[in-house]
Amino acid sequence: MTAELIYNEAMQNMYNFSLVLDEQSVIPESQHKEDVSQMKKNLKNEYFFFVVNLAKHKIEHAHGISRWLGYPDNSFTFKNYIYIMHPSQYMTLGKIGGNILQTLFKHDYDIKYLTHRFISNTVLKHADGNYLLFKRISSPWQWDKNKKLSAYLNEFYLLGAYDGETFNPRSANVHNTHGVESTVESDVRETIRNNSEEYLPFTTQQYRILRILAYNPELKEDEVGSILSISVNTVHTHAKNILPLARDYFSRPFSTTKEVASFIRKEGLL
Repeated sequence: MTAELIYNEAMQNMYNFSLVLDEQSVIPESQHKEDVSQMKKNLKNEYFFFVVNLAKHKIEHAHGISRWLGYPDNSFTFKNYIYIMHPSQYMTLGKIGGNILQTLFKHDYDIKYLTHRFISNTVLKHADGNYLLFKRISSPWQWDKNKKLSAYLNEFYLLGAYDGETFNPRSANVHNTHGVESTVESDVRETIRNNSEEYLPFTTQQYRILRILAYNPELKEDEVGSILSISVNTVHTHAKNILPLARDYFSRPFSTTKEVASFIRKEGLL
């Protein structure tokens, strides 16, 4: 999984979405100007933001990136954003983020301006080369007359230096909006779980072992083998093969198969 692959996939998704969007937008530009002005007042508080315009396939209203990441606001692109992400997040960002957008397009959710929020940990590389951990909050910024999302706001709050934290995607229904976030989150997680074998670099048997360990970390290799009707030596061989695959795919220094299983579960992939 590479930055180039994630970027190309995201751009293709945005292009596909733009084909079905109506040109008529709902939220007036005056409202956007007012909200951008208000958000800019918070830039001193380890905070930055930008809007991803799905219809135009680009980033707009970028503010605070220079202050907190060291990259110029006026030339910061969507490609820059993808390429400064920590490699361990390529998979989860690409699949979970893409599936949230696809889910919103497939169903008629009653989305509301800046109220439905999806939260995740995001790790980005500062211009000085160090990785920083941010809490990212994404919310609807614009949609067409058919209530199809055409742009979303990303807000980032600096949490500190990156120390191996997981993506931890979640929803925040803080405005009594009838659980739209929870519904979308549930739909996305179901899609991810039903297709995770396609996303992950493991064989079917390795995937089964990881799934068992993700929900039963106390089990030993012989107990896992008993569940799958395979020998303990076969389980041990699969476990040894899982580690280099996981280290390479997620760019994390896993030391045990149980650690891999726990990480994948926390990422919402099992």
